[in-house]
Amino acid sequence: MEIVTINEPESRCLELFRMALSESTQVARMAAITVMKHEVVSLGLDSFPIGAGKTSPAFVQWVAETSQDRYEAADPPHLSGPI
Repeated sequence: MEIVTINEPESRCLELFRMALSESTQVARMAAITVMKHEVVSLGLDSFPIGAGKTSPAFVQWVAETSQDRYEAADPPHLSGPI
């Protein structure tokens, strides 16, 4: 058994967790949870104003540094293949 923590924004997307937990194997479930967590982040990005003086430089840096993680989470190689 694995413990997966969720934060407040993720708690508003419980249906995504339900879909992730419906995967047939533990590996697939954990990969789907990773995808779900990155999806929650990407859903919230448009809520942050972008522009000079409107947002935190640390947040912008974090978004830039984790964009590849979100891209990879959306298409995990071990889950690719025929449906």
